[in-house]
Amino acid sequence: MHSQELDKVISFEHLVVTKGSSGGMKQDWLPLYPRVFARVSHESGSVGDATTQGGPVSTAITKFRVHAREGLDDPVSLRIKFKGKLYQVTHINPIFERGEWLMITATTGKDHV
Repeated sequence: MHSQELDKVISFEHLVVTKGSSGGMKQDWLPLYPRVFARVSHESGSVGDATTQGGPVSTAITKFRVHAREGLDDPVSLRIKFKGKLYQVTHINPIFERGEWLMITATTGKDHV
């Protein structure tokens, strides 16, 4: 893998949970890495029901290859912004022996606002 193949710009956000003014828990997505070069590969897509009452919604699986960075290790608390869309990270896989690269699988569509 060569750095020249990282031809798209994405950003990472992480989930931060704090106590709100009323005492309840508040969730916010904050920038973690606002400008990261990545190789983007759109893998597959499908159409399903958005709710039990119906209404179609499309979802897609996309893979992002990036240089390894600190803090990119918990898929539950990470999401990616790319071309105005939000992608929920579902899996992070270090690739190659030295762990220099990460292959990140993410989905967009249903429940991603």
